[in-house]
Amino acid sequence: MELDDFERRILIELIKNPRISDNKISQTTKIPVKTVNRKRKALESKGFLHYFCYLENGVKGANNFGAREMYVVCLRPGITKKDIFEALKKEALNKMNFKHLLESHIGEFDGYPAIVFVIESRMQQDIVEIFNAELVPQIKKYFGNDCIAKVLTMRIDSCFRMLHNYMPTINMNGGVIKAEFDSNLIFVE
Repeated sequence: MELDDFERRILIELIKNPRISDNKISQTTKIPVKTVNRKRKALESKGFLHYFCYLENGVKGANNFGAREMYVVCLRPGITKKDIFEALKKEALNKMNFKHLLESHIGEFDGYPAIVFVIESRMQQDIVEIFNAELVPQIKKYFGNDCIAKVLTMRIDSCFRMLHNYMPTINMNGGVIKAEFDSNLIFVE
């Protein structure tokens, strides 16, 4: 889908401040409020627009976690993305404790089907225990004891950009993009 000019301008305002009202978008962009409302709702219903709240649990936020590590779990060949999604739909996996799981993704690494986890904890040395005691048993439960071909890890020190436009330490304040940040630098495609 190609975005029209109104949709781009509306999205730029929503990216800058997801809590902005349709009335305020209309005032800022000079697009009629009914058009703003109609186009925003259409983008939401088509699944192009998502809203969520992110709580910074690191040392610069709630200070619940001081360590973060990314794990790439390469599964044995023959396990498909469909298999992985089916496992994710199962009740036990959905009720798994997500306290330490910041993000997870499905992908491929060197030809292996892969699941990527970003795990947080208070201390770095706890992360390997969380991975091996909580995540590995769940993975093996759904794909068998021999399902993991290899695991790669990387310590993550800090986030400087997320979701194309958000740079928490550079262009954000109070959960929104700073007013002085150039709107031309906001990515909307």
